[in-house]
Amino acid sequence: MNYASSAAFNNGKIIPARKLQPMVYAHPRGNIGLDSQVSCNIPRQVAGTYKTIVELAKIGMSYWQKVTYSLTSMTLSYKRDYTITEDPVSITTFSHGRKTYKITNYPYAKQFFQFP
Repeated sequence: MNYASSAAFNNGKIIPARKLQPMVYAHPRGNIGLDSQVSCNIPRQVAGTYKTIVELAKIGMSYWQKVTYSLTSMTLSYKRDYTITEDPVSITTFSHGRKTYKITNYPYAKQFFQFP
């Protein structure tokens, strides 16, 4: 994400996600080995962050600045990068592929897993 952030910041103005994606997509896919869905999420999240910075700058609450993301700040897409059901949660990890974990569901939570 910091690679995409550098590209957006160095542009000096907002880059829409659809224009940022072709600029940065190859890096997370080829150099880091991320899945395509995750690689597509990166430009959307970065573009949204810089758009927020510009909006806040208009009202004097921020200024144009380079954003540095932590390693855990990735946005995941439901049913693509993770799923959750009544018993397990399944998450695509960066280093070990898809992992499934057992979760504890309390009686009041079961209502959210009953589909019409």
